Amino acid sequence: MKPFQSFASVVKLGKKGQLTLPKKLRDFYQLEEDDEFNLERLPSGDIKLAKRTVKSPEDKILEAIAMMQGPPIDVDAAWEAVLAERLKERS
Repeated sequence: MKPFQSFASVVKLGKKGQLTLPKKLRDFYQLEEDDEFNLERLPSGDIKLAKRTVKSPEDKILEAIAMMQGPPIDVDAAWEAVLAERLKERS
């Protein structure tokens, strides 16, 4: 992640409902066409714009496992067991 840098700029909502982010900001954060963002209305009434990050299926599985309650799971050992089972199936 890049170091924090403050940006202050005024943007206008266009006829088609589009906002244009300043080039300096797009370049600094390496934002590109078709990047997706989440909009969130804060209790203060402000709107928060955050770049949407797409997680890999593996990351989603690991997050789900981490949120489960129960005894700790050795992820490395579990992954080794999966690989061993796959190897056995292919033999």
